[in-house]
Amino acid sequence: KSAGSAGLQYYKDGNEWAYLPCSGHSVAVLFVGSVLQHCTAGYFRACRHRVVYDDHTTARQRMAATLFVRPAPTAVLLLPPSQRLSGRSIKSKLTFQQWNGRTARNYEKSK
Repeated sequence: KSAGSAGLQYYKDGNEWAYLPCSGHSVAVLFVGSVLQHCTAGYFRACRHRVVYDDHTTARQRMAATLFVRPAPTAVLLLPPSQRLSGRSIKSKLTFQQWNGRTARNYEKSK
């Protein structure tokens, strides 16, 4: 484990980019995406992140093992049974394919 983030930043509190406090082989960083944010009615928030290369960060020093977990296209995105999520509800029940279509349109708008 090393101090510093090897260039990995997240968007903190929706107003500034911040470095992670540590990195290395004993550190796992989990980012929640928009599907989990939708399925938990906002209990878990999607995280914007980026990698910034500077004088202290090179491609040889960074390593990432990325795993994307996605439901089947026809799966309905529902609130999972959990005491922590009681009292929350999802506004619209969508399939993953419908959700993916909406999300893709959002990325197209930002360009």
